[in-house]
Amino acid sequence: MTNSWLNRWVKNNRILLTNTSSLVITTVVTSGLGFVYWWLAAKTFSTQAVGVASAAIAAMTLLGIIGKLGFGTLLVGELPRQRANAGSMVMSALVIVASVSTILGILFAWAAPLFSKDLQSLAADGFAIGIFAIGVLLTAVTLVFDQAVIGLLQGELQLWRNVVFSLTKLLLLPVVARLVAAATGMDIYGTWLLGNVISVLVLAGIFIAQHKRIFHKLDGVFIRQFGRIALQHHVLDLSLQISAFSMPLLVTVVLSASTNAKFYIAWLIASVLFAIPTNLTVMLYALGSADPEVMLNKTPFTLRISFLVGVAANIVIWLGAYPILNLFGADYATSAQWTLRILCLGIFPWIIRAHYVAIVRAYRQTKRATTLMLFGCALELALAAIGGLINGLTGLSIGWFLAVTIQALIVLPAVYRVSQNQHYYPVEQLKIT
Repeated sequence: MTNSWLNRWVKNNRILLTNTSSLVITTVVTSGLGFVYWWLAAKTFSTQAVGVASAAIAAMTLLGIIGKLGFGTLLVGELPRQRANAGSMVMSALVIVASVSTILGILFAWAAPLFSKDLQSLAADGFAIGIFAIGVLLTAVTLVFDQAVIGLLQGELQLWRNVVFSLTKLLLLPVVARLVAAATGMDIYGTWLLGNVISVLVLAGIFIAQHKRIFHKLDGVFIRQFGRIALQHHVLDLSLQISAFSMPLLVTVVLSASTNAKFYIAWLIASVLFAIPTNLTVMLYALGSADPEVMLNKTPFTLRISFLVGVAANIVIWLGAYPILNLFGADYATSAQWTLRILCLGIFPWIIRAHYVAIVRAYRQTKRATTLMLFGCALELALAAIGGLINGLTGLSIGWFLAVTIQALIVLPAVYRVSQNQHYYPVEQLKIT
């Protein structure tokens, strides 16, 4: 009886579970290696160097996300319907993204010292600026590629690329410690850059071995037809992600680089938890875009799974925050244990917000959510900054949690409606907006 029910459950949710699993495995593997990476960095380098490196890497990731211009999210939904033209679509998107992200990297590296003296190393000379800009370029391009292969249902490619990237930068860390006497934050940053380069080269090798084309003709029609839609996705993506990747920078500016070193570890741990509901809703969006009825059928399922994960994870974190952070050093555990607990509570409002975003994307009502999410982004940064000024790292975390909770309460009615088998928007009126 139980086996029969389980078999039906797996069969009914096979596509969602299979694709989500590939994303979750990627997150778990890369995050696990990431924890080892930052643990080793914390044990090997000075707190100042780790703080600067984490801020620079957060900036690189943030700029890479900005440089995506929404093409990654667009490709997730469009490639399953246009597989014959997939190569040209992906190549066109990558060329645009590479150009924009390089410019963003150069401008940020040049301006960074104006905002924080701890970031002066980004603009030490032309070489430093160039290294930072290349890191931003590679981040943007690989992020879009990873999303593209998800749209093509070839998630194993992004899994292997991310594993190679994570292993390479981890192995390079002790090399830097051994070869560089007084390693700086930019030396640590260099391991991320080289890791990305090697992962791309390995990916190219896989394509060559499988006799697949690496370069394709650019598709001007694709850009003209979907450019506006990509930008709509982009604005929504930014409103969701800017605050997340700005938090380490905010901590560095409002508090200090050494404080950010502790916060960054707690933020990484919390981010792993957030990745599970996020990945579930990415696949919910991909499946629901083709058939809105899927949203009605699968939303209750993804909500249940997400909340079960949230409850289990918070039990572990509330009991084990100190020993987990103590792996990175006693100072990390003492300073950031309550920060970690508060951040992990944020998974519950995060789940509601992530489902809302998946719903509006699937119903092609992206513009409806953009203003609200932009408000939410500003609210997160503002309340976090105010909390940090009032009560340091713990206050900053409380401010962020309150901001995410406010957003969840606002969008809760829409999520509840869909979970009760009611369409968010009249299906007969759906159109690309």
